[in-house]
Amino acid sequence: MKEIEKLDKRLTTIINKLKNGMIIDEIIKQLNDSNPIEFTAASNENVFEKFSEKAGIYLFEIKNSSKKKTIKDWFEELWNTTDIKNFQHSPAIIKKRIADKKEKEWIELYLGKSKNVYKRILEHYNLEADKKTFGLKLRARGVKLKKQKFRVKWFYFGDIEEYITISTIIESCVRNKLKPITGRQ
Repeated sequence: MKEIEKLDKRLTTIINKLKNGMIIDEIIKQLNDSNPIEFTAASNENVFEKFSEKAGIYLFEIKNSSKKKTIKDWFEELWNTTDIKNFQHSPAIIKKRIADKKEKEWIELYLGKSKNVYKRILEHYNLEADKKTFGLKLRARGVKLKKQKFRVKWFYFGDIEEYITISTIIESCVRNKLKPITGRQ
């Protein structure tokens, strides 16, 4: 038991350095500098060919076209308007985050992680509404959302052995700073 407690203390120290240190700020900077790909839900999926089949995090953003509405009212109308009655396994609007979101050109929509960023982004884009795989399902959404402009940014982790541990911590820390308006957490 003493060995587990020692390990826990060492891991806690490392995790706290990660959470409170410059590492997360540097990851967010690189995410923002990643030369995002812009698209609509009606775009050809070839637009995503730039992505690699590497492990990392990715951020979907939506261009703010709220005009005179609040971001909350504008986005809830877009997100909840669908031609499909039983739209499941898709991120919910996080009410606290959307209520606190400030006016800006691009709104953080969804943050995720994957061992294969390219494949996962394609799933978010192409999944049909009735599929049980969790995703944004952008092409399956209503006409109003299909007209919106999106962009996606990414950060690759490199070769890491402890993917689950590291990616979960990084994703959580980045999510807490960027506060995307949809998600599971």
